[in-house]
Amino acid sequence: MLKIKKITKGRLWIFSLSILCLVVFSCNKNDEDSINYDFSKGNGTIGVRLGKKLENPYSISNMQRAYDTLLAKGLVSDTLRIKASHLYIKIIPQDSIEMNHILADTNLELFPYPLDYEIEGIGEYIVGENSTPVLYSVIPADYHIDNMIHYEVLERCFIPDESEHNPELALLEAEALKLTNNYHENGDSKVSNKQKFSWPQFGYPKGYVKVKVTETSNYEGVRKIKVRIRNVVKVSSVYTNSNGYYSSKKGFLSDVHYSAVFENERGFKIWSNLGPFSPAIHNVGWHRKSGYDIIIGANSCAWPWATINNAALDYYDKVCPSFQVQKPYNGLRFWYLSGNRFVDNIADGWAGSAPMLRNLALSQAQLATYLFVLGLLENNPTLSYVTAGIYGIMLCLPDIFITNVDEPNTNDLRAHVFHEMSHASHYAQVGSAYWVQYIFQICCNFIATGGENAYGDSLNGNNNIIGVGEMWASYFEYQCTDVVHNYHRGLQDTDEWYAPQILKEIDDVSDSITPRSIFDALVFQVQTHDDLRRELIGRYGLQNEINQIFESNGF
Repeated sequence: MLKIKKITKGRLWIFSLSILCLVVFSCNKNDEDSINYDFSKGNGTIGVRLGKKLENPYSISNMQRAYDTLLAKGLVSDTLRIKASHLYIKIIPQDSIEMNHILADTNLELFPYPLDYEIEGIGEYIVGENSTPVLYSVIPADYHIDNMIHYEVLERCFIPDESEHNPELALLEAEALKLTNNYHENGDSKVSNKQKFSWPQFGYPKGYVKVKVTETSNYEGVRKIKVRIRNVVKVSSVYTNSNGYYSSKKGFLSDVHYSAVFENERGFKIWSNLGPFSPAIHNVGWHRKSGYDIIIGANSCAWPWATINNAALDYYDKVCPSFQVQKPYNGLRFWYLSGNRFVDNIADGWAGSAPMLRNLALSQAQLATYLFVLGLLENNPTLSYVTAGIYGIMLCLPDIFITNVDEPNTNDLRAHVFHEMSHASHYAQVGSAYWVQYIFQICCNFIATGGENAYGDSLNGNNNIIGVGEMWASYFEYQCTDVVHNYHRGLQDTDEWYAPQILKEIDDVSDSITPRSIFDALVFQVQTHDDLRRELIGRYGLQNEINQIFESNGF
C-alpha cells in the first residue's frame, strides 16, 4: 500500500489517519465555522493572495450605467434590456455531507477565492491560518442548485453572450469594463480616446500548458486538464487536448486572468493543500486576451500536479491497454501534499499510499442501501446518522496520497504514481471487502509496532495479504517504467520480505506468462503467497518452475 523512499515504514499511514481525524473533527455540523484546514506553506512555493477589491463591471447596476452612457451618446439603440443573466454566489459548506453535494454538481465552476478581487502573485491560493475555506461560483440566473447547498447571492449580473454577434452588446460590455477600470490591454489600464469610441474586438484565448521533464530538460504538454480564463465574473473553462493545447470558444475584450486547474477531463482530480475543497489551481496572472502559454518549471508549485496528471493519464491510456490490465475507476482523487507541517514530520523523500478511501465510501453507500432495504437503518436512526456521517467524511478523503520533500524528479514521481495506480487496478479487481482487510492489517501493524512497521513481516501470516498487494505493485511499477517509458528504473523493493522479484522471475520463465496473466491471478481468494502460487500453477501449469522460484525466495 505504501511506496516508500527514505521514509520509516508506516509513517505515511499515520499521516493518512491524521487527515481522517482532521476531517472528522473539522466537518462537524455542530461547530461554527467548522471546516478548517490549517496548512502552512513552504519549500519555496509561491502563494497567491487577494489584493484590492474590484468593481464588478457585469453587475446589473454597472451594466445599466454603461448602457445609459452609450444611449446618451447615441451609440446604442433603446431596445437593449439589462436583466440578470447570471448570479455571482458565495458558498460556505456546513459539513462534509453538504460539501459532497457541492462537489457532485459538475455544472458549478468553483473557485476557492472571490472573483471580484485583484489576484496577487503566481501559484496556489493560500487560505489564511485558522480560516474557513469559502467557495465562489457564477451560475446562470435560472439554474436550480441542489436544495442541500446553502449559498448567498453576492451580485446579480448581466454577462452578454458574444456568440449573438451583436455589436451593441460588445460595445456595452467594453463600456462597462472601462467605467469600472477593468479594461486592460497588454497590462496597460489606460485607454486612448480612439479605443474608447471604437467598436471593440473580441480575443479568443489559446495556447499551451507544458511541464518540464527533469531528466531531459524538455517540456511536455499537460494533457486533458482545465484552463480557466476570466475577467472578474466572466469565466471560460476549456480542457487541454492530448498535446496540452487549449482554445477558448468564449471571447474577451481585454486582458484576462489565466489559471491551470488540475481537474482532468477523464474524471480524476489532483488535490493540494486545500484538499477536497478545490482541485489544485495554478494561477499565472493577467495576460493578453489572445492567449498565453502556461510553462511549468521544476520549481513551480504546479510541477508535481502536472507530472502526476500526465503519469496518471499514461497509466489509463498507455499502460493498461498495453498490458491489458484492468483500469482503475475514472474518478480517482489524488492528494498531493508537500512543504507543510504534516509532511515534514513523516518523510524526507517521496512517499505514497493507495487506501482508496473515497471509492470505499462509494461501496459503503451500496452497503447502506442494502441495510435500508432490510429495514436496519430505517428503524435505527442512530445507525443511520453514523453511517451517513462516515460516508460523507470518506467521500472527502482521497484514493491516493502522494507526498514529497525531495528534489523534483520526473521519473521518480512517475514511478510512484504507477505504483499507487497498480494498487488501484488491484482494488478494481478484488473489491472493497478485500481492501478493507488490506488496510486493517496495515493499521494493526502500525499500532502494534508503534509506527515503525506497517508492512509487518513474513513471520506473521496475517501480513500475507499485504505482501501479495505490495509484490504486485512493485512488479507492475517496474513494467510501467521499464517498458512503457523505457527509462530502465529497475525492480524496486527486492530486499523486502514479500519479494516482488518472484513475479518478475515467473514472468521471465515463460513467454506464456505476462503481466496480464499475473494480474488475472490476483482474484479475491488470493490473500497469501501460497494462494498466489496455487492460482498461478492452476491457471498456467509450470508447476516445477513456479515452485522453485517461490522456494528460492523463501516461500
